[in-house]
Amino acid sequence: MLIVIDPLVAYLGEKVDLHRANEVRSRTAPLAALAERHNCAVVAIRHLTKGERGHAIYRGLGSIDLTAAARSVLLAGCDPANPQRRAVVQIKSNLAQLGPALGYTLDGGGFRWTGPSDLTAATILGSDVSDGERSAREEAEEFLAALLAEGPRTAREIEEEAGAAGISLRTLRRAKEALGIRVRRQGEPGRRGG
Repeated sequence: MLIVIDPLVAYLGEKVDLHRANEVRSRTAPLAALAERHNCAVVAIRHLTKGERGHAIYRGLGSIDLTAAARSVLLAGCDPANPQRRAVVQIKSNLAQLGPALGYTLDGGGFRWTGPSDLTAATILGSDVSDGERSAREEAEEFLAALLAEGPRTAREIEEEAGAAGISLRTLRRAKEALGIRVRRQGEPGRRGG
């Protein structure tokens, strides 16, 4: 069985702040439970942000938590220099290595697969720098900046989402230091301000 939600923001509802991970998670958790209970796949269509954020996993509209919660994320688009060249590119996979890009055409009202494609997410998104040319720390810095722009997060949440995005804890720590992010402990016994 397959469930398709198009667009995802319609499922979340107008009262949910798409940029607040805790609100998004409260709506996506029941959907994940439904998929597991009925052994089905869920495909959620999500639009891209208008600004350039570099790495493709940060370009989805709303909280990075939507990307972190997904097992696989695909980007569909065309080459800005040649709109006839189109492909689906996998930009995240928790279950296996990333798969190859697959080309497709839209002509005469029809859809047809064209086979393997050399298009990349960077090309489709019009990025000047390919994903492979950016350092792991730069990606981790961008990830942290995007995640913390939504407000404070617990260290555990950040580490889980970083892991889902393929960022190691060591690289995450280096990025935190480079950005000058300060960690504040809350709720420890014997400390004020809890």
